[in-house]
Amino acid sequence: LADLPVCAGDSDCDGMPDAWEIAHGLNPFFAGDALLDPDGDGLTNLQEFLLGTDPRKADTDGDGWSDGAEVAAGFNPLDPSDHRPVFTASNPADGGPGLVRISSTLGAPSCAVRWKQVGGPPVKLAGADGATPSFVARAAGKYELEGVATCGGVAAPPVRVAAVVRNVPPRP
Repeated sequence: LADLPVCAGDSDCDGMPDAWEIAHGLNPFFAGDALLDPDGDGLTNLQEFLLGTDPRKADTDGDGWSDGAEVAAGFNPLDPSDHRPVFTASNPADGGPGLVRISSTLGAPSCAVRWKQVGGPPVKLAGADGATPSFVARAAGKYELEGVATCGGVAAPPVRVAAVVRNVPPRP
């Protein structure tokens, strides 16, 4: 008869240290618990140990996605902000009075974008619910806008842009 393997710090040699099993309510003398999924997130206890997730919480980072769904989709089950959309915009070039267009990009499909003016002489925004708002600047000044993108109920951090309009005659 061959001797059973000895795994230092892991009495049942299931790949999960005894201290981790005890801390998470598992049995350090039952190797079969490595294959169980008590929180129903699609990850075994061994996978939870290897990933650093909590085998008693289906959504360790609390972002609304189960740990198993995040891993399957290539996200990090320990990062609650990895599903946030990436929303960027650049300041338009300084110019004279006239039409000012803002250009932005959104790194996620099917999202809603909303812009509002947060500074400068008041203007009426055209396309405030899209990626490329515009307005007519009739006076010199610094016009500031803020945009927010929301995708699937998750909002990106607000983006601010400023358009500087100089006191020069409008172009024909």
